[in-house]
Amino acid sequence: MTVVLDGLVLHEDRIRANLHILQDVNMAESVMIALTQRGMDRQEAHELVRVASMEARAAERPLAEVLAARPAVTNLVATDELDGLLDPERYTGTAAAQVDRLAERLGPRAL
Repeated sequence: MTVVLDGLVLHEDRIRANLHILQDVNMAESVMIALTQRGMDRQEAHELVRVASMEARAAERPLAEVLAARPAVTNLVATDELDGLLDPERYTGTAAAQVDRLAERLGPRAL
């Protein structure tokens, strides 16, 4: 495994730019979860975020901007909170646990 990664260079600025290339629709799930946690029906939240995501992509506008224009969203989530919900650095899901499991499975030879 170390041979495969030998010489690997990560360009954090490019990674960050690539994460936002889709107007943040790749982070839409976090908004849907927040809406359901605050009382919106899951199916309604899913459809609202799906339609907003399609609009954001078609108009090449940030998803936060599209969502902020919908009272159904802003009644439950403050507009300034949307940026945080759509920040990929704040919503990593199970990525850290997956990396830990892989490192444990590979053992010392991965180092």
